[in-house]
Amino acid sequence: MKESALDESKQDDPFFYGSQDESLKNPPSMSLKIEEEKGTHSSDEEESKEGGKAKDSMMRELGEYLFPDMLQCILYYINTENSDLVTKLHKINTSLQKLVMKVLKNKEELEPILISLRSSFIRGKVKTKEIAIDWFTELFKHYSDKLLSKEDEILSNIIQSINFKENKLTESVLQLLCLMSC
Repeated sequence: MKESALDESKQDDPFFYGSQDESLKNPPSMSLKIEEEKGTHSSDEEESKEGGKAKDSMMRELGEYLFPDMLQCILYYINTENSDLVTKLHKINTSLQKLVMKVLKNKEELEPILISLRSSFIRGKVKTKEIAIDWFTELFKHYSDKLLSKEDEILSNIIQSINFKENKLTESVLQLLCLMSC
């Protein structure tokens, strides 16, 4: 009886991998862009221009939709107790970090990810905050421009989150603050 109720609740969950909702598998904004990019072109010059535009569009789409959504799924499920799932999520998280570092080049492209991280950090549990701090740290290491300013409200939230009962989180926060002070 409990399993069927759990299965029904999972189907309603937008982050559930086996979700039956077709709109989640292909969001409307993405499907429109894909259909626009499938148009035919008459000359090679037009194709190269359109190829550059398509690549820019794809990069923007990755930054605005796909990466933040994938990151949200990781942050949502990281507090589960199933050790196999947590191990897989950590591997996915590491792969996603590497992919973001390869694909996104400047702060403007990172803004949707930063918004997702900020909101997850503010309302998240300890494990979620650890993942968010890890992301902030990796982003600081990889990108030369400052992603957070001293006036940023998330910085004060990060400092307030120092809890000496949670050693790993405190250690991660202190590491990030040291990076920011350099």
